[in-house]
Amino acid sequence: MAFDGLLIRNLINELKFLETGRISKIQQISKLEILLTIRAKSSNHKLLISCSSDYARMHITNNKYDVPNEPPSFCMMLRKHLDGGFINNISQHENDRIIIIDILKVNELGDKVSKKLHFEAMGKHSNLILSEEGKILESIKHIPPFMNTYRTILPGADYLYPPSTKINPFIEFNNTATFSEIMSYQGISPLMANEILYQSNPDLIYSKPDPVIIRGIKERYYFIPVNIEGNIEHYNSISEMLDVFFFNKDSFDRIRQRAKDLSIYIKRELDKNINKLDKLKNDLDKANDNQELRIIGEVLLANLNQVKRGMNKVTLTNFYNNSNIEIHLNPLLTPTENANKYFNKYQKAKKAINHLINQIDLTKLEIEYFELLSQQINQATYKDVDEIRVELEENNYLKKRSKKKIKKLNYLTYLSKNGTEILVGKNNKQNEYLTHKYAKKNDIWMHTKDIPGSHVIIRDDNPDEDTIRTAANLAAYYSKAKDSSSVPIDYTFIKYIKKIPGRQLCFVTYTNQKTIYIDPNPEFIQELTQK
Repeated sequence: MAFDGLLIRNLINELKFLETGRISKIQQISKLEILLTIRAKSSNHKLLISCSSDYARMHITNNKYDVPNEPPSFCMMLRKHLDGGFINNISQHENDRIIIIDILKVNELGDKVSKKLHFEAMGKHSNLILSEEGKILESIKHIPPFMNTYRTILPGADYLYPPSTKINPFIEFNNTATFSEIMSYQGISPLMANEILYQSNPDLIYSKPDPVIIRGIKERYYFIPVNIEGNIEHYNSISEMLDVFFFNKDSFDRIRQRAKDLSIYIKRELDKNINKLDKLKNDLDKANDNQELRIIGEVLLANLNQVKRGMNKVTLTNFYNNSNIEIHLNPLLTPTENANKYFNKYQKAKKAINHLINQIDLTKLEIEYFELLSQQINQATYKDVDEIRVELEENNYLKKRSKKKIKKLNYLTYLSKNGTEILVGKNNKQNEYLTHKYAKKNDIWMHTKDIPGSHVIIRDDNPDEDTIRTAANLAAYYSKAKDSSSVPIDYTFIKYIKKIPGRQLCFVTYTNQKTIYIDPNPEFIQELTQK
């Protein structure tokens, strides 16, 4: 990956169409991500700015993002200063990884004021800083003086560009011959340095954009093709390339921020039940050994004439296998009482076996449930996390934290090529609602075969083959097998779906199913139309 100064230089040219555009909406989709909706050229465009350590970037996006119900303070500050403002200029600081967006807005007095958004795409030091007349108004990350003596990033401090001793290659770029010499220039990543050496062509820095994603052992992207082994995908724009490359890649970070405690709880419960199952199986093996108690009792009753009160032990023939068996006796009891004593011990062991079998079955159900939750939390959005939390509270796994009720479930609605609706439930509450309440009896139901995943509903009783394959792709992608190939997908009519008594409502049995095998395709899913 290389969101370097050269890529940014070409990205700036690509984003120039946003100049004179009006900022109509400002949203903060996570702790480190801002989404600006800009009205330009008679259309709305969503500009994503991410300060994530691993995924720092800026680009136009067509993906949908969930937004927290309560905007953070930084988002509120941006709305106060930028909402309704017009983008005057988008530029780059020299050839560095810094993008400056100049915004003009009319203040309360009717005067035009200029604000600047400084996006610094610098790995773990990435930041988004709002300034006015050289003074910082707010930033998405605060840097106090004791952390950086040169640059203080706090409201009221002067905005200073990060210090750099590197030379802008577009001012001076000598015919360099070594990797370290090339890396001494500003905004050139190791990816481009290696390519310049490979082609012996310093003029590559002037290359026209031909954005590519290279899918090999490691997935890489850049604004031009480079010499890396893998399948090359070409894109029409840098924004389109970045949008595809990062599709769902940074969702884990957002969920980790949103649901850290929930993920830990699910994993802990899953591990606890797996360990519990092992112990129960060991106890069952020991309990099954007590079948010998019944045999001893039966042998004693069959040989009462050979046993006398006062005997400590007796050797008799086991008529099940014709072998001799030594039986210990209580000398104070009669032969019959000794036999009954063994039968009583056997009955206790038998009850223990029944109890253990029941506990094993219950524990297996718990494991299946938390494995399903584990898969769902890994593919969840902000709102999905809230629904999973409410589900655990309703099932008395977690203590209720809030009395707020979820007004509308956050299931997905896709459209096939012919416009047929395909619904996807991403957690148990959504699955239960779609399958048992919303869908009609002749709608088509889909699910990965014997694999935790989503309930997918086709709102058609006779869908064409393309719609079936589209829905199967969704069922495979939104499952534990999303990274596998040839995933089996069962499908049948809703009327053949039955709830399992005593189980959470998302677990079902079904009949009259057919099976289709599909390779999950994230690029295909991204291109699908959503309602």
